[in-house]
Amino acid sequence: WGDRIDCSMLRTFKAAALVSGRKCNKGRSLSTHHHGKDHHEPHSGRTAITSRLWELRAQLKQSEHASKAADPSAAPAANATPTNTPPFIVEKKPKDSYVEITMPFSTDIVLREQYVNYHGGLRFGKILEDLDAMAGNIAHCHADDNNPTTRPLTIVTASVDRIDLLSKLLADRDMRMRGCVSHVGNSSMEVRVDVESLNPVTKTFDPLILAHFTMVALWDGKPTPVNKLIPQTEHEKILFEHGEQNKQKRKEMTKRSLTVRPPDAEEVALLHSLFIEPPKTASAVDAAAKVITIPMAETELQSTCIAHPQERNTNSKVFGGWLMRMAGELAWSNAHSWFGTRPWFLALDDVHFYKPVDIGSIVIFNSQVIYTEGNNAVVQVTTQVLNPRDGTRHKTNSFFFTFTCPERTGDKRVKPNTYEESMRYIDGRRRLNAGRDFAKSMQSRLLKFY
Repeated sequence: WGDRIDCSMLRTFKAAALVSGRKCNKGRSLSTHHHGKDHHEPHSGRTAITSRLWELRAQLKQSEHASKAADPSAAPAANATPTNTPPFIVEKKPKDSYVEITMPFSTDIVLREQYVNYHGGLRFGKILEDLDAMAGNIAHCHADDNNPTTRPLTIVTASVDRIDLLSKLLADRDMRMRGCVSHVGNSSMEVRVDVESLNPVTKTFDPLILAHFTMVALWDGKPTPVNKLIPQTEHEKILFEHGEQNKQKRKEMTKRSLTVRPPDAEEVALLHSLFIEPPKTASAVDAAAKVITIPMAETELQSTCIAHPQERNTNSKVFGGWLMRMAGELAWSNAHSWFGTRPWFLALDDVHFYKPVDIGSIVIFNSQVIYTEGNNAVVQVTTQVLNPRDGTRHKTNSFFFTFTCPERTGDKRVKPNTYEESMRYIDGRRRLNAGRDFAKSMQSRLLKFY
């Protein structure tokens, strides 16, 4: 089943990888093994896993030119350089885009140091970067037509449908990340990535994270058709059917969006109850119930940074994984401030990439607690690019993170005070409920925290 990337040779931030077996990206199979001091340093600021994924993507492109020079008969136009012709539409199997990565955290201290946080756990934002990079590699493999005379398509992340944590992240356990294209539309591809944790007792991999990305193929900046997907095995057919169901769910969510339709009767009643309750603030606490109500506007937390060249992706735009990491760490900080103690990440859903972010941009991340229920909080993060010449801003991304905090005490609730905040409140409630339903369907070990 395709590529297997073994990063157990990671030393001094240098990725080692063994790739074998799969013929993809212009029909060439690639087998490389790097170690020692002779191979490239990882991209500055990126994890060794992301750096290696990008390096493999570049090597696959380079192998096209080498294969063409060595075997001119492999292409119809033997001595011509690759043309501006778009790729041909061919049939692909899910296994043609399958990629697997092993992350040996239990034995590789140098690798673990790239991910560890201040309390000894794993920085989930770093894993978000790796997930985005891996989804890109998978989509590139599917979109390729195995023809060295055509120019490759540009692949971009359109959205992240869901990323759910199914079990606790442990820094001393090996992880396996694997995925493939599970469904295709006209120009879009659904990429499913499973992350598993090695149980040291049973020596089996247990479900840890499940991620679904929607990637889009572009030709000269516009969406273009991608290869057909032909599932072969029963498992592949099930994944394809799930992809079709996810597509329908996205359509239904669009129809039910609060920008299209008003809240339903139950949601209206909930908002009404919020506004008829007597106000309670941190200085006026209900002694019996110990409830503290905080206006939503007072939960904002912001960060601003410059997108330097070190944050660029293979298309020379700002790496989407970096945006997710920055948004995730701001959301975590906001949740930490809200709970007063360390929160646990549960889910990220409905991430949209509205516009690419150019290198050199001033990027503003705004976060806000939009819904709370028990020990859970939903934090929304929006990303804007500031034009310093005229002071205008345009929105580039939106993120919704769900956190829990089993260690918290007391009852602290966020309260909307305007109609716009009320719609965010209801939206956050819907997202928490969707996460709970998904956790039930996956029999998540973290279901009890919803």
